[in-house]
Amino acid sequence: MDDILKTTSVCALPFVQSVTGSTHAKKFLLAHCWRYTKSRSKDGGSMARKVFFSFHYKRDVRRVSQVRNSWIIRPGGEAQPFLDKAEWESIKRTGSAAIEKWIDTQLSGTSVTVVLIGAETSERPWVRHEIKRSYELKKGMLGIYLNNIKDPLTGTDTRGKNPFDHWNITVDNNRVPMSKLYPTYDWVQNDGYKNLSAWIEQAALAAGRR
Repeated sequence: MDDILKTTSVCALPFVQSVTGSTHAKKFLLAHCWRYTKSRSKDGGSMARKVFFSFHYKRDVRRVSQVRNSWIIRPGGEAQPFLDKAEWESIKRTGSAAIEKWIDTQLSGTSVTVVLIGAETSERPWVRHEIKRSYELKKGMLGIYLNNIKDPLTGTDTRGKNPFDHWNITVDNNRVPMSKLYPTYDWVQNDGYKNLSAWIEQAALAAGRR
């Protein structure tokens, strides 16, 4: 696992009570979180959120589409453009610096990064980069396991590793894995279609996104 930063301004206050593991993780949450309040728009409705979806295209694109489409059809739901394979391959050929710039452009204006976790997602270098940049840019974050979603061609899949396990945050000389700070859900078992909006809003508020 890699250390990402020695200081932090991202937190997950709504999850403090449910965090398991080291005492240092809980101290981190309590020490660095903003006060949890409900975000509202000027007219009293829930604030619209723009979301960045991070995922492994080749293996998971059809499962990803089901999750992403369920978000953008909701009132106020917005996400980055969905590239097809040819467009993504074209971007990759321009080199690492150009890909990093493209990712930053896609992250601009978003409140939350949703990592869509398939069988191989945790090993994808650009997913790791997107998590790192989302942290540095103080985005809310959460993960959603896709393995129980039925791909129309291949069915369900193997459950992948938690990609947040790759990164550590150093707090008071103690290494706290990101997986202790950012929640993950199962799209099927936790009824993602019904709860996605609440998960995204909670992640945004936890990161101080009013």
